Amino acid sequence: RGGVGSMDEVLHGEVGIRSRFSAGRIREIMRGLTPRQQGYVAKYGFEHFNRIGAFSVHEPLTEWIMGKINPPFSEFRINADKTIVFSKPLVQKILGVPTGGRPFVLHGQKSDKIKELRDLYLNNGLRATIPHCVSLLKNNEDEESFMRTFLLIALAAVLTPTTGNTIDLDYLWAFEDMSKVQDLDWAGHITEHLMDEVQKFQYKSREEKMRDFWVGGCLPLLTIAYMDHLDLPRGRIVDHEINYSVPRICHVSKDDFQFAAIADLHRQHFKFATFGILPFRDRTPYTDNPVTDTEVAEDDLRILSNDQVLSGQWELVEVHEQKIDELVKETQPEALGFAEASIDHFRLGRTDISSNQGNAKEMSTDYFHISRSSMMIRYPTIIRN
Repeated sequence: RGGVGSMDEVLHGEVGIRSRFSAGRIREIMRGLTPRQQGYVAKYGFEHFNRIGAFSVHEPLTEWIMGKINPPFSEFRINADKTIVFSKPLVQKILGVPTGGRPFVLHGQKSDKIKELRDLYLNNGLRATIPHCVSLLKNNEDEESFMRTFLLIALAAVLTPTTGNTIDLDYLWAFEDMSKVQDLDWAGHITEHLMDEVQKFQYKSREEKMRDFWVGGCLPLLTIAYMDHLDLPRGRIVDHEINYSVPRICHVSKDDFQFAAIADLHRQHFKFATFGILPFRDRTPYTDNPVTDTEVAEDDLRILSNDQVLSGQWELVEVHEQKIDELVKETQPEALGFAEASIDHFRLGRTDISSNQGNAKEMSTDYFHISRSSMMIRYPTIIRN
């Protein structure tokens, strides 16, 4: 078990969700493609899948986010200042999917072609398994056949995972004519599927009081969007880089999720992890003036109150002016070979920190330092207003 407040701290959600999302499966498939097959993938607008990040679903943080979503409006909301709308442009910047507008048709008449394709993927079984579909990619140089199978796997593993380790053959109607695939409303369909899964999660966890169950949908989409909106701290836990380049799915890692989770963790709850302490930032990859570069965590000298401080952060020591004076008197500058002591008192700044309940705490950080020629001793103090 990781230490409290460290990057390897183990967090637990209230419900305990599990997901079939697998970025690793797509990365493995992309590595095994022939140059011609890679060309097909690029032609259809999914070449970035060979750079998809090494991450999985951060279950506690994702579970908490799902509890704050209004599925009919595709909206995350804590209050008026902390709202995220999962719009098509946002989804496209995260996943890099084509920007078409034609709806996905997931049902229709079973033509001879549909029947033939179903038989191919079912392989005399009751369900179309992902391993069988992966085997169909091997040595398949036919563009239409290869891309249909590849996209079915991409949907099952990353874009619209279900709760089973299977391929959803309802997509065969949408992929019957592969020349129109790029015209499909990928972002809209992925969002609709995800919000349906969020709604199922909310019903199972709240109404049926279920625990430890599978949830479908592209769950990292929620976590990436939330993380990108957080005004992440600098220098409080560890130095950490966040690369805000798009498509976001190619530039995030499991360490990014854990960093955001630890920084945003509400430590007044002990049985399970809850979040929402950090404010939202003004610039995100999704604003009109987007942030697109890498930001390195640097010490901004903001200090949390005692009930918010994380173990492992800078230890805070209260030192009063009277104690400073006593320390000066006890010091023997002539024995130490130092010059006459001098005390400087200066203010570094104030930071307002608000919790997700809206309570604001104001603190100012004062530093007293005693300079003895080449020696300087610093004592951080907290003065609460």
